[in-house]
Amino acid sequence: MRRSKRWLWLSVILSVILIGVIAIYFLVIRASSRWPKTPFFVVARIESVEFSDDTTSAMTLQLKRAVSVVADSSAPVKPFFYRRVAGRQEIYSIIDEHNPLIFWWIWVSEDSIRLIGYEGMILKNDTLLLPDTIKLVMRGEFDALSFANAIVGASYLLGYVSGYGKGLLELAIPRLENVVLDFDGRDIWLLLGWAYMADGDYGPARSAFLRADTSDYRVSYALGMAFLRDNRINSAMTVFQSTIAKAPLGCAMPLFGYGESLIKLEMPSEAVPPLRTGLKAMPNYARGNFLMGLAFDLDRQVDSALAYYRKAARFDTTWATPLYNLAMLMSSRSDTAAALELYREVVRIDSLAFDAMTNMAWLYLQSGQLDSSIKWFKKLVERDTLSTDALYGLATAYFRKGDVEKADSVLRECIRISPEFLPAYLARVKMALKIGDMEMAFDAAHETVDSLPDEALAYNALASVYIASGDYRSGIRLLKQALELNPSEFDILANLALAYHLLDDLQEAEKYYRKAAETAASSDVYIDLASLYIEMKKPSNALDALSKAESENPDDPKIHYLRGVAYFMLGNNGMARLNFVKCENKSDDVQLKTMAHRHLVNLSEYGTL
Repeated sequence: MRRSKRWLWLSVILSVILIGVIAIYFLVIRASSRWPKTPFFVVARIESVEFSDDTTSAMTLQLKRAVSVVADSSAPVKPFFYRRVAGRQEIYSIIDEHNPLIFWWIWVSEDSIRLIGYEGMILKNDTLLLPDTIKLVMRGEFDALSFANAIVGASYLLGYVSGYGKGLLELAIPRLENVVLDFDGRDIWLLLGWAYMADGDYGPARSAFLRADTSDYRVSYALGMAFLRDNRINSAMTVFQSTIAKAPLGCAMPLFGYGESLIKLEMPSEAVPPLRTGLKAMPNYARGNFLMGLAFDLDRQVDSALAYYRKAARFDTTWATPLYNLAMLMSSRSDTAAALELYREVVRIDSLAFDAMTNMAWLYLQSGQLDSSIKWFKKLVERDTLSTDALYGLATAYFRKGDVEKADSVLRECIRISPEFLPAYLARVKMALKIGDMEMAFDAAHETVDSLPDEALAYNALASVYIASGDYRSGIRLLKQALELNPSEFDILANLALAYHLLDDLQEAEKYYRKAAETAASSDVYIDLASLYIEMKKPSNALDALSKAESENPDDPKIHYLRGVAYFMLGNNGMARLNFVKCENKSDDVQLKTMAHRHLVNLSEYGTL
């Protein structure tokens, strides 16, 4: 009994193994016999089609030869081939078995062949406008290979339009170039022109469109797009205006081209009317909504821009650009969480979106999410090991997290890659000063001057170290050298004013504070100037400087503190008290809060409240 059970189990196991081996064998055989998978139709070998003698014409025979030609060594699929007879026309359908949404109807008559393509013709965001039917008529005797190459070239182009990679475009162009002179009519030149334009070759594209029939609005529109993409905006506008006049009712593409031209001419408000008209005809066209959003964005109508960018993103979920622009707007509105979510979606759609990854890394840094910032800066560095901007950002994130050693190491790597990248040198100096390592600060500053002797900010960095060490005169000497290289550099003028201020040369300090303020309006400079005026017993001048500081940064509690002191000096104790209270309530700086509180106590003790 036990032996029979053992044999039963052994038989079951052997049967399972045998079935598995057979299944694997047939799968391998099937895989080896299949054409390589592709998401678009290309003429492939069709051996099994039967043509009845009574309906076979010379054209049909040539078609059979054409579709039987392996026109490409990597012809990808065995398509399904279907034929039916309608009067004197024979209709064939060739469908890609891997992606049945993309296929051709081929209409054959005695003198011509028409191709009707689906899915590849659908307008997305490349503004492609091809005829819904491509008619190919041979100039002379029908040649199967030419026809096959024409279908292959058209299929490659439509595969590219459908989003399957630029490699298809590079395959389409030589195919179409080889056969373009074999056919009469508009369509073959139109195909070749669009292929050239998609490849950025605008001169040949215009020539191809001019060889086609420009009285056809689709050809005219294509010509306008060739001018537009080549930044010949005025020519593009002229062509689009002509195209709008000849296009049938409901064709909005020329309106979108005209609107885009106005946007490129920095006339966003003028672009809105044609874009709005176009969207009435094609409300779900993603690029049209994006262009409308861009027009409102440039015209600073942010709410309207957001609405249209969102529509564009909704109508084409595979297009990252509207989401990127949305993220930029949300960031400008300080909605960091929304901006980060949008940037993450951009990167999900387009894993090569370097700008989105960069913006996201910096946003994480600015919002204090240092681990996330480091993660994304590392990804940027992995993507481009020579990106000094990414390395600089990574070093900044490490330093803010308190890892000075890693920050310094990354900055050194940044300098090694790009010995003239000034921000990395300056960052090492600032980092050393912040942690109070004067030896490191001097070494980094001298290295900056030695490496970049023609950079004014290099001398400014070394001067900052001398000033921090208390050697104000050496700092002033270096800053004068820096001014000779760049007499209008804000940082140098502000540093020079500070040095004179610390040296108690108040007249010179006032001169350079004013020069710095003239170069760039800065809240910090106006606050320092107000502090100087208080020392100089000029409270009215201090109040003027503080008003300018407030216009730049109304929430700085130092402004309220100094304003309280100035009003106290002027004898206006009520306003002095009000500003000291504001400072005490708004400030997070313990020392500043303490000073404001002491002033309030003194005012109370002397009975001035």
